[in-house]
Amino acid sequence: MKRILITGDAGYIGSVLLPLLLKENFKVTVFDSLLYGGSSLLPYISNNNFSFIKGDIRDKGLLAKAVKNKDIIIHLAAIVGLPACNKDKDLAYSTNVQGTRNVVNCLSPNQYLIHASTVSNYGASPGNTCDEKTPLRPVSYYGKTKTEAGKIVMEIKLILSCNKMKLENLTAFPDLEKPADETTWNVLGVGKAI
Repeated sequence: MKRILITGDAGYIGSVLLPLLLKENFKVTVFDSLLYGGSSLLPYISNNNFSFIKGDIRDKGLLAKAVKNKDIIIHLAAIVGLPACNKDKDLAYSTNVQGTRNVVNCLSPNQYLIHASTVSNYGASPGNTCDEKTPLRPVSYYGKTKTEAGKIVMEIKLILSCNKMKLENLTAFPDLEKPADETTWNVLGVGKAI
């Protein structure tokens, strides 16, 4: 059974991802500071495949303990969006950039990292469309911190390319051809899928 650590799982993406992973019988540990609450985690407390660590990715010591013995790390933790990042730029930078560096530095070569990215990395694009080939031109402070975090993830890929570390740097694009209640997400990445 694969052992998964999800950083920042109490947020929106995590609240959708967690039940899917538990349904597939993955053993999931959530590592979250609960900065914005944790009510989305409550339905899973009694699930034997769920465990929770209250922690902040800026605390490298606690993070290292959480990462140890996990097969897959899904890094969702971030200060998300323009208003939150502009409200406290130090917190945004220390979490989004330095926190991501901590996640990367805690990895061992036999672990798989999935790093969640954002469309904000692309900034304003002609025609308001973008895909995986669109150049990164972040405009907002949020986009800039997430772009820098993505570069940290890709740097470690280059450093460890001779090892068996597998990395993903993902941005989800909605399939806008479908109605909102049937929208699927195309996930773009570098590397091999789980």
